[in-house]
Amino acid sequence: MYRKVWLPFKLGCCTRSKYSNKVTQYCNYHASMLHSSNNKNNEDLRAKVQKLRDTMVDGEGSWDELWKNETTPWDLGKPTPVLQAELRKQRSETIFHSDIQHGGEPLRALVPGCGSAYDLHIIAKHFQIMEKNAGGRNSVPVVTGLDISSHSIDQARDRIIALIKNEENLIHDPVIPIGHSQINLLLGDFFSQHNDWIHKYSIEYKGNSEEEGKDALITQDIRYDFIYDYTFFCALPPNQRGQWAERMSTLLKPMTGKLLTLIFPVLEKVDKDKVPLKGPPFPVTIKDYVQELEPLGFQIIEGPYKSKFTIDSRAGQEFVCWWTYAPQK
Repeated sequence: MYRKVWLPFKLGCCTRSKYSNKVTQYCNYHASMLHSSNNKNNEDLRAKVQKLRDTMVDGEGSWDELWKNETTPWDLGKPTPVLQAELRKQRSETIFHSDIQHGGEPLRALVPGCGSAYDLHIIAKHFQIMEKNAGGRNSVPVVTGLDISSHSIDQARDRIIALIKNEENLIHDPVIPIGHSQINLLLGDFFSQHNDWIHKYSIEYKGNSEEEGKDALITQDIRYDFIYDYTFFCALPPNQRGQWAERMSTLLKPMTGKLLTLIFPVLEKVDKDKVPLKGPPFPVTIKDYVQELEPLGFQIIEGPYKSKFTIDSRAGQEFVCWWTYAPQK
């Protein structure tokens, strides 16, 4: 089950095989969670990684336990630089421009496995800028974060409110609009239906102020204009990737919706049949995404490509890819 955390296997005799260099690279991508250049921070992160391994003996445990104990060494502790860069680029290329022009239903974004929620704030800010550039709309854009961990969702709520109140010091964007968007935080399993997700918090985001709503149940299925996946696909055991793609096909709006995948950690040349790598994060290839998404009608519209904004420790292991969805007839 994807709720479990499986830890890297012991290398043993595999280190002597012709795949040894790639196996070493596999170990390095686990070490890439230690993303700080500060020695003291690295020591702290190493301690958290060890605590994660001690807690998750034989893969037993849950994502909620990790968030509760603040054992989250994969968390960058800031917005994802690549996401910020991609949204700035798409803002100028007006990737959602036709949706804005037509008005009507609000633009909707979904981030499965939203975790620390820094990126929800970035997307909400992007929607605000789009709203301002379009001259304002009658509907309010909605950014939704989904996570299976209640502790993650509670922490995300506190973090988003703090980010909104202090955004002038935290968001390095030359355009700070007085716009309006809504951030929803949902508790639930990505593979469950909408009506099984619990709407824990709604935060009305107006400029640098916020208003909070109450718990509610999701009562209808929703299609999203934008879905963002980073370190969610790679957290799933490989045998659930087909289910991931199927679920994406039920969530993304056909024809106009955009899926952004930051493909990580990429190990293109490992023979997974001979070197059964484990995770999370499970190693991925670009082909893994293509073979799951394309048969369902997903098409690449940009990418895959490397970004100069990838953090140093993940350089060479991360690719950007934009997709659209046209259902198969």
